[in-house]
Amino acid sequence: MMDNDYDRNYFSSGDYSDEDFFVPGGRREGVYGTFGDSEGIQAVPPVKKKRKEKDKKWTKYEEERVLQVYFRDLLTEPLLTPGDEKELGAKIKECERKARKIQKDLELLSGRNLKKSPGIDKNRLDATRKVFSEKAQELKSKFIRSNLRLVVSIAKRHLGRGLPLTDLVQEGNLGLMRAVEKFDHRKGFKFSTYAAWWIQQALTRAIAEKTRTIKVPVYVLEQSGKVFRAKYALDEELGRKPYPEEIAEKAGLSKEIVQAVLDGTDSVLSLDNPVADDNERTYVDMMPDSREGQEAAVSDIRVRTLIDESLSSLTPKEEEIVRMRFGLGEDKIYTLDEIGNKFGVTRERIRQIEKAALEKISKSGIGETLKGYL
Repeated sequence: MMDNDYDRNYFSSGDYSDEDFFVPGGRREGVYGTFGDSEGIQAVPPVKKKRKEKDKKWTKYEEERVLQVYFRDLLTEPLLTPGDEKELGAKIKECERKARKIQKDLELLSGRNLKKSPGIDKNRLDATRKVFSEKAQELKSKFIRSNLRLVVSIAKRHLGRGLPLTDLVQEGNLGLMRAVEKFDHRKGFKFSTYAAWWIQQALTRAIAEKTRTIKVPVYVLEQSGKVFRAKYALDEELGRKPYPEEIAEKAGLSKEIVQAVLDGTDSVLSLDNPVADDNERTYVDMMPDSREGQEAAVSDIRVRTLIDESLSSLTPKEEEIVRMRFGLGEDKIYTLDEIGNKFGVTRERIRQIEKAALEKISKSGIGETLKGYL
């Protein structure tokens, strides 16, 4: 196709019409309003009142007040019918398709000599792409606002697991945004059914990452949920505490996994906590120190040195007998019979040599010094 033909047919090819450039007036709300500069979806409206430095702590009353405002605003958003969901999904996909096509055309035109094609306005093409992108985001925002009540409904099921409702709603909204991005209206699924899975995943991951002192993988948290749901169900059915084998059969998991979950449910306790309310001693104060003290290490080195010096005053035979008899530098302590067999003498002779060697050490100056460490 020649450049001039491309220029004439670009906007008359049927891909772009006048109504495609129309974006409803009024305030535009972006899908990622909470995280960007534009207004948009906010799980928790900001508290605008300035607070003193000493009064910045988030109170339960304030949380409830903000949630009331948020829930009241949700009631103003109309719910979508299955037909509305399909229509919105189709429009979003179409806007995204056209934005991608223009982006691709712009990339192709970037290598062209635009001076030879005066009919092509690159700025106009880029502006058109932005219109389609903004319109897609606007439609997504409408999709999200109409399903925020679904997030609240699912988030309430996770209360009592370490996160306040405000945080749960915020994390659930992130899952809802992801669901809108991935939703394919052509597959015929109801959006609420599809979005519930993404919201549930976002909440489960947030609880796993933000509520535990020790991080636990998400799949382990899911296994834990299955185990305890089965355990509570069996508690009611059997009227007693169920065995791990029974829980494993009910949950569809192996006995090893069930036992690992049950063993890992102990609460994490800080060693800095006081032993009692009226006691300043902490748990760490009561724990024995497994490390050898510096003084003990120095003393041990000194004793070893004195022993070596005292043994050096003996004959080689006497030194070896004493070392074997007391296990000095040996892997065990030898009996008189074992030492006698090695030297080819009686046990009585070994006893006499040992006694003479010890008397020799005791009378030496080193022996007297060594007694102070024993």
